[in-house]
Amino acid sequence: MSLFGKKEPLICGVCGSETGTPDSKKHKAADGIICHKCFLKAGYTPGMMCFADSIEALKNTIEARAKAEEDFKNAKEGVKNFTPTRTVGNVLHINDDTRQWYVDDGLHLAYVRNFDDLLESWINVSRNETTSTTSGSGVGRAIAGGVIAGPTGAIVGAVTKKDKTSTTVSEIVTITYRVKDVEMNQTIFDISSGQAENIKREFDKMMGTYDTPVIVQESSSADELRKFKQLLDDGTITQDEFNAKKKQLLGL
Repeated sequence: MSLFGKKEPLICGVCGSETGTPDSKKHKAADGIICHKCFLKAGYTPGMMCFADSIEALKNTIEARAKAEEDFKNAKEGVKNFTPTRTVGNVLHINDDTRQWYVDDGLHLAYVRNFDDLLESWINVSRNETTSTTSGSGVGRAIAGGVIAGPTGAIVGAVTKKDKTSTTVSEIVTITYRVKDVEMNQTIFDISSGQAENIKREFDKMMGTYDTPVIVQESSSADELRKFKQLLDDGTITQDEFNAKKKQLLGL
């Protein structure tokens, strides 16, 4: 307190600004005071209290929120300026020229990443079985019974019914991938098995782990016959061996 009985201004433990003035509200923390601006930056709203949080914890919260806001802004800007050279399943967007990609599944924030950021990916398949029972109606049997056996038959037919049980099998396919500098795995939901396989193949190409299928071209009978004729001319096989092979190839 000053010589004239006036209180010394209270300083915000986070930003160092003066609090407690008509223009600056103050809020009590566990070990100090913070200003109203820092109170809001920490995610609090009017009517809430922060007395359980330390100044250090509030600083960390404000820094984390600021970083998240900056990441969100950069992610949006990156996707806006991204020009894909091709798109897989309307989910995976790729630019082969810049070696960049991003996933837009409508559920998560899309980030533009480099091919080298991708570490691994895998497909998940789960199957759910749902069993339902439908009560069958005995009306048709009641009419038949009434015609054949009279009133007694109609009554017996009316109370006779058969329940129908049906089982529905549904398949849920997702693909999970892991990238650098991100602790949690990322998962793409609501895709078909074909989409998952196509996305997995592109992921493998980015990581350099995709083996291009070897296409074996089958030679025709005429080509095979030319090879054996050359062997005959070279003296490698006899005339009888060539004739036997010729019959085999031509189906004679």
